Amino acid sequence: YGLAVLVVVVATTEIVAQATLPVAPPGVEPIVTQERLFSIPFYLNPRQPLPSELSLYVSGNKGRQWTLYQKRTPDQQRFDFQAGDEGEYWFVVRTPFTSINPSEQSSPEKIVVVDQTDPQLEVKIEQGSSGQIKAKWTAQDSYLDTSTFRINYQNPGDETWHPVTVRLPVTTGDSKFEGDVTWLAEAEQGD
Repeated sequence: YGLAVLVVVVATTEIVAQATLPVAPPGVEPIVTQERLFSIPFYLNPRQPLPSELSLYVSGNKGRQWTLYQKRTPDQQRFDFQAGDEGEYWFVVRTPFTSINPSEQSSPEKIVVVDQTDPQLEVKIEQGSSGQIKAKWTAQDSYLDTSTFRINYQNPGDETWHPVTVRLPVTTGDSKFEGDVTWLAEAEQGD
């Protein structure tokens, strides 16, 4: 019997920390974003004297070199950062009370990865003789959030999208993920 099915596969890059992220010092989980402009909030201990200003230092080479990026007063409560390019940015905040400038030995207090490269996704769909549908996929992205991977299908003339239960893609190395799933499409209404 003939079956036409529209299949939608979705996988996104989200702000997440996962095993494929760059190696970070213990306790500092990188945050991945597609945005080049973002804010870094800061919180001050109310039991400590307020500093007159806070200084944000940034390193685009994993701490080998630090640059003073911005100064703020305590009431401003955040730094605004504009990344020039995609990449991994390390941040550290200093006050007059901690006047030692960051060096190669300094650990970052926050790591943000700017990744604006879309994932590469290849999907192959086959229909078996008894109506089963098989989807096989390969995705490549340095920061793919596999928990966002979904497959949905829609029967012709049906406005309802039907989810397909899939196992999360597994990595094959080099930030490449692959998987497959076979299912039977739900019968169209009126069949």
